[in-house]
Amino acid sequence: MRWPYPFLALAFSAFGACGIFQPATGAAAGGTAGSDAGADTCDTAGDCADCEQCAVNGPCATEYDACQQSSDCVAIDECVSPEIGDTLSDCEANNPNGVTAYEAAASCEYCTACASACPGMCSE
Repeated sequence: MRWPYPFLALAFSAFGACGIFQPATGAAAGGTAGSDAGADTCDTAGDCADCEQCAVNGPCATEYDACQQSSDCVAIDECVSPEIGDTLSDCEANNPNGVTAYEAAASCEYCTACASACPGMCSE
C-alpha cells in the first residue's frame, strides 16, 4: 500500500520537525485511544494539520505508539521528507520491519480519523 507524498509536507510544516506522527499539544489533542474509538471526533478538529495532531493523541494513539516503538517505523517516517526526497517505497524497502506499523498508523490517521479533514490522503 502506498501513501501519498503531500501529507508529509503538510505534517512537516505543521509540526516543524521530521515525521508525520507527532503528538499534539493544545486544543487539537483529544479523543480516545484505539483505532476505532471516537475515530470521527478528529475530523471536526479544524484543518488537516489539526486533525493529524488530534489523531495521534486520540483515536490513533495506539497505532502511533506502536510505530514509535519500532525503529524501522520511525526510520520510514523520518525517511520520507521533502529534505531527503526519498519515496515511500524506497523508505519501506530499506526498513521492512516497520512497514506494518507505519501503514497501520497512516491508515488510522488518514483513512479513519481524518478522512474528511485530509481528503485524498488515504491510499487503502
